[in-house]
Amino acid sequence: MQKFVCSISRKDLQGLSDLAMQVYRNPDELPFTYFRPIRGRLYSWGFDAIKDAQAVMYLGRGDYDSYQIARNDLEDSGWLSPEIEINSLDKIPLGEYLQAGISKMKSTDWA
Repeated sequence: MQKFVCSISRKDLQGLSDLAMQVYRNPDELPFTYFRPIRGRLYSWGFDAIKDAQAVMYLGRGDYDSYQIARNDLEDSGWLSPEIEINSLDKIPLGEYLQAGISKMKSTDWA
């Protein structure tokens, strides 16, 4: 198993979680462009950070037991494009998933 470290700082990932919680506060009132600020932040971080955010989201959602397992499984599955991978992050409870994932990460998971 390859060893990955999250390329996004804990502070930046927490900021993304906070932004997602703010954007998704009223899901019944979301306009078509609701995901734009989150998408913009992810694009500014680059493809590796998108992959890392996706692994943290799945960890927080409960799909995996550790960041390392999540990141390796996603790496083994292959990556398509930043656009497609960002679309997989378009979940209403993204902020909650990220927060839960951050809390499950170990100190060795961070750069």
